[in-house]
Amino acid sequence: MIITPEQITNQRKQLNLSQKQLSELTGIPQGNISRIEKGLYNPTEETLRKIAEALDILHDKGNETIENGQNQFDNLTKNFDEWINEEPEALEDIIKRNAEQTGMTYEKTEEMTHRILAFLEEYRKICEINEQNNFESETKEG
Repeated sequence: MIITPEQITNQRKQLNLSQKQLSELTGIPQGNISRIEKGLYNPTEETLRKIAEALDILHDKGNETIENGQNQFDNLTKNFDEWINEEPEALEDIIKRNAEQTGMTYEKTEEMTHRILAFLEEYRKICEINEQNNFESETKEG
């Protein structure tokens, strides 16, 4: 289960819950809740599940459990090949829209957008080099 500290904090605040109240709902010590939200404590799957259930981060649909953050990230990254020919401004909008749906903070969304755009630029360069090498190979053979 992948739930970010930001998701936990944001959802807890959206529900107007204090860390103490979340602690009471989950049976997890308040100090651990605080450390989890700060990213200083690596919780077990069971701890994450308790928090997710208390904050309604997981949504059951039939027999399928959807983990919002991971699914959104998977959707975001599986489209690199499609995005390679898009204009940077259009890509930036797509990335930000998808990232914001995961519950990321503005700062994390900006950081992720920057990293993905940088990655795509490098990926484009590699694709161009590969195409050029393939063309040169075919030219020499032909």
